[in-house]
Amino acid sequence: FTMLKTLSPFLEKFKNLKVPKDALLDDIIIIISDKTGIKLEKENISLNKPIVFIKADPTIKSEIFFKKQEILQELERRFYSKSVIDIR
Repeated sequence: FTMLKTLSPFLEKFKNLKVPKDALLDDIIIIISDKTGIKLEKENISLNKPIVFIKADPTIKSEIFFKKQEILQELERRFYSKSVIDIR
């Protein structure tokens, strides 16, 4: 029990770790590609936490928005639910 008390403050530091922006963008691109077959480049995506903005042709954006819930669910499954809550 004493050891647990001493570890607790140490482990608290890891609760609120943030994912590096580049890693998050890479994962978003991969997930969008997996769910839609659309391969975006980093310059087509911007992240203004917690919202992802897609810069693309309206047809491409429509396909992404059609699969938006699946994409967001996958992000949540990968523990990004606090980092991304919407795609626009």
